[in-house]
Amino acid sequence: MLRNMKPKAIIEVGSNSLKLLIAEKTSNGFMPVHEEVIITRLSRGMKNHRIQNAPLQKTLGVLKDFLSTCENPHSIKSGLGSVSVQAFATAALREAKNRKAIIEKIRRQTGLKIRVLSEKEEALCTSLGALSDLPQDKKTRYVVVDIGGKSTEFAAPPDVFLSIPIGAVSLYERFIRHDPPLKEEIRSMRNYISNVCKNATCCVSAHGKNNRRFSVVGVGGTFTTLASLKRQQIHHYKMPAKELKRLFDKLCGMTVRERIEKTGIEKGRADIIVPGAAIALEILDMLGAKSVLISTRGVRYGCLGI
Repeated sequence: MLRNMKPKAIIEVGSNSLKLLIAEKTSNGFMPVHEEVIITRLSRGMKNHRIQNAPLQKTLGVLKDFLSTCENPHSIKSGLGSVSVQAFATAALREAKNRKAIIEKIRRQTGLKIRVLSEKEEALCTSLGALSDLPQDKKTRYVVVDIGGKSTEFAAPPDVFLSIPIGAVSLYERFIRHDPPLKEEIRSMRNYISNVCKNATCCVSAHGKNNRRFSVVGVGGTFTTLASLKRQQIHHYKMPAKELKRLFDKLCGMTVRERIEKTGIEKGRADIIVPGAAIALEILDMLGAKSVLISTRGVRYGCLGI
């Protein structure tokens, strides 16, 4: 019966990147057969809470490329059948005042009907994806942290699913004016992150009582980029908080161009890696975590079950 089920494609329309996941259904769940991540920065210039035309046009182009890939599954894997496609959007479209017009424009030009996830749905899907291949230990409480372009999700299953309105792109546009950033800019940004995250981290900590230890799982481009600076195999790499702090300090002292040329960070990520790392550091510090387990799975993996 499983052989007759269509492979499933999930397109995640994020605030900084578009992600494509194509997976086959097996007796043990979904098995990924193809993944792509393309930075489009849909949330660029959203100070007036309206998505701008330039990032939208780039996003439309990538969506068309993704759909072309889904329409030619044999180019991915021999014998792969026709693919069922679903598209989900996160904070950028959720917060956009022109959301309805953007969704309709995408539908007209691509045929895609995009479902915008609520804050709670995004946090839930993030945790479902990140924890889908982790062992469940009754003595361990997983806390999933997903740092996006415009929002950061906290999930401490089964009862805590939160989203806070800060992300790597929004912080970069709000605080960073110099290259490399000034110490005053970094200090102001970290103070702001601490204040915004306070209620969320307190809520997570309060639900972690009863002698259950925390295991923080980091999801999203910030965590995977930082992990890639240390090793090639990044999925389930346990990064010490001290190592994350060392990388943060190093990156703060480099220009965007130096981050690209000396560390290999991709162009669309090099400018926002410092704000993203600042969020990670503050959250680990506030939770009292000594390390973070990196996961390459997130919202798109959680959406496979929808």
